Amino acid sequence: MTRRSELPAHLAAGSFTVRDARAAGISASRLRALDLALPSRGIRVPRAAEQGLARRAAPYLVLAPEAVLSHLSALALRGLPLPEALRHDVRLHLTVPPGGVQFRRRGVAGHRAALGPEDTETVDGVPVTSPARTFLDIAALPGVTTEDLVVLGDALVSEHRRSVYGTAAVVRLPGLRAAVEAASGRRGSAKAREVLALVRVGVDSPMETRLRLALARAGLPEPVVGCLIEGESGRHTYADLGFPRFRLAVDYDGSHHLTPAQQTRDALRAQEIADAGWRLVVITKGDVRRGDAWVAARVAEVLRRQGWEDTRP
Repeated sequence: MTRRSELPAHLAAGSFTVRDARAAGISASRLRALDLALPSRGIRVPRAAEQGLARRAAPYLVLAPEAVLSHLSALALRGLPLPEALRHDVRLHLTVPPGGVQFRRRGVAGHRAALGPEDTETVDGVPVTSPARTFLDIAALPGVTTEDLVVLGDALVSEHRRSVYGTAAVVRLPGLRAAVEAASGRRGSAKAREVLALVRVGVDSPMETRLRLALARAGLPEPVVGCLIEGESGRHTYADLGFPRFRLAVDYDGSHHLTPAQQTRDALRAQEIADAGWRLVVITKGDVRRGDAWVAARVAEVLRRQGWEDTRP
């Protein structure tokens, strides 16, 4: 049996073009070996390779130098939240200029659009649409809800100094607003402009955004995002959402709160909140499964105990 030749390190690491392989002296028969997947014509992927999105996209961008990574792929490259209805779309989304050759390949979603210098940048070595341009492109996709866009907007503009390291915004809110206003008349711009009125700075997770929106739909007063809670001793902590007037803190606890170490930290923090004279409502995944009405009712009940009056007719 003929032993299969090893690929050069730069090809064994991830996706590559047949053109690059031939330039490296790889034979046609080696490129047909079973250890290589064929995702699209002219491209090979070592089956054993563990690669990220940038490496996966690289050969497609070699074959179409005018293309940029866009839409859902631009979100995934930056680790931003995907719209719920489109979370399972694993195609590469590539945008080419008007008149350019649109990709018609398996596993690729091709788009055409005129992109200015402000609409593109480089991330992990590949060209990608800018955060603001991506926000507008996502707003124009069918199936994307207002809530999906608020989640994305919150993630883009999130910045705070609530920890030692803090969080830096992908794009600051004034810059995102300016980009959306400059795109007036473009498909998706009207929806994006409406959504920006609901975007808030300082949100740490998609579930915090969805919780805030659920409370708003139920007619509760708007909470403060990343609300500061100061105790008499000078110690302080922060709530995901807070109602300072009614001294009520609301937190969403995801699965990472189930570890013993995190539960110990949470217990100490809950005591700090109580010592500051505040009430704490913790919302869990189990609450979310019971629906928005259940979650809102839990918060509303404690708000009333804290002095809130629902004056809606």
